Amino acid sequence: MNAGKRNVAQARSEALMASLDEAEKRMDAIQQAGADYAKKLIKAEEVARNRHVEEKIKAGIGTVSVNGNGQIIEVRLNIDNLKHSDQSMLPGRLLDAVAKARQRARQLMREDLEKAASSLRI
Repeated sequence: MNAGKRNVAQARSEALMASLDEAEKRMDAIQQAGADYAKKLIKAEEVARNRHVEEKIKAGIGTVSVNGNGQIIEVRLNIDNLKHSDQSMLPGRLLDAVAKARQRARQLMREDLEKAASSLRI
């Protein structure tokens, strides 16, 4: 092989090596971004478990609390208001309050996940 061909081959080889090095750096960055995102998701789930969302029961009957996963944590009833309300309405009002609290908990979780996703840069 003459010197000119060797120089061309060497230049191509160096260009390919530089391209491979760049691809390797890009893969490292993607892996790091994925690891960072996973940590943020774990943190968001932890926040959700520890978050308490409270919703009032209609007619001032009391409140319902759920955690960020929508599990009922507590139901507080105001006995005085309960005595003066239509007892037949209690189950529906209670279920309505639980549904609203769970919906709000899901919305907060969605916002947390969107925040984590928005920080993912590749």
